[in-house]
Amino acid sequence: MPNLYVAEADFGMQAEAGQDEEYPKDKEDVHYAVVKKFVAEIASGDDEEVYLPTLRDMSQRLGISTKDVHEALKALAAEGWIEKAGESPRTARYKILLPQEKAIEEL
Repeated sequence: MPNLYVAEADFGMQAEAGQDEEYPKDKEDVHYAVVKKFVAEIASGDDEEVYLPTLRDMSQRLGISTKDVHEALKALAAEGWIEKAGESPRTARYKILLPQEKAIEEL
């Protein structure tokens, strides 16, 4: 299955990269942007209480390693976009806190 999220993020950033400082410095920046967009797309829906899919499922959908997805989720949690529910990495779930209006603005 093609990795549409990463391909779109890479293309968009290359198209906008008229100057070197705008282009992501490393792959973590691209992965963060891809996961952030994925979360915003889910948050933009009409559901009131939304949880993200599992790390493994997100990793497979986005074509990014589970480690990189996890790092991006930690950054989004620090920014207040999501909150972790549960302590075990195997059973932890992430609840989306981002309001629908802000999610739509991000897209």
